[in-house]
Amino acid sequence: MNYQAKPLYAELSRLLQAVKNCKASNNAEWEQKHSETIKRLCAQHLPSGAGFDSGSVLNVSLSTPEKLIFTADFHHMNENGFYDGWTEHTVTVLPSLSSGITLRISGRNRNEIKEHIWEVFEHALKTDVTYDLLGEQFPEFRVTSKWENEDGTPSQCYQAFYVGENRFWNDFQGAREFATQQMHAKFYGKGGN
Repeated sequence: MNYQAKPLYAELSRLLQAVKNCKASNNAEWEQKHSETIKRLCAQHLPSGAGFDSGSVLNVSLSTPEKLIFTADFHHMNENGFYDGWTEHTVTVLPSLSSGITLRISGRNRNEIKEHIWEVFEHALKTDVTYDLLGEQFPEFRVTSKWENEDGTPSQCYQAFYVGENRFWNDFQGAREFATQQMHAKFYGKGGN
């Protein structure tokens, strides 16, 4: 089986459907597990800090498998670098035949913030979360790191990322993608390297 990415938006949709199914069948144990996975994925990938100082939250009670609704209030700064107020935003995510998802941002467009919110959310929602979903099952493929130069000597400026013995110098994304492929292969019985 070829590896296929699991974008955050699709996984949240799938998990919301699973929670709904568990409620309908009175399966409290799995309802709780799916709800915890939703919280964990949101905490790991949704915007937090850098203006999203209250974090970003999936509104589970209003969201459905066909529509994700997030709150994402933004803390603005003035030209002197001091905080000077908030704008309140709702990010609504709908399916799109051409691009996977469509985002709609509500709220005041102070300092043209809606474009920034759109960019940050689109990136987060299209992130492949396979690594996060399989990491607990396959700790041998978790990404670790050491502060070291390209030649392996200690460094205070650069990091090398490892998946087992495989080294990715200054390339966390590459290490994460490699680890994801290894986890996926092992999960589907193809073995890893």
